[in-house]
Amino acid sequence: EHTPAYTSAAAEAGVLLRGYAHDGVRVTIGDPHENDAFLTFATSEAGRAVAGL
Repeated sequence: EHTPAYTSAAAEAGVLLRGYAHDGVRVTIGDPHENDAFLTFATSEAGRAVAGL
């Protein structure tokens, strides 16, 4: 249910994810700086809030 908002917020943070309808997202393992960017977003207050955590 949070997938569209999460992928949109991630894109605004410079992180590209693939959303699967309302079932979640796919994160592709990339370069270390890309992984760090995702982890920074996912653990941020904004990332957690939009994920419903």
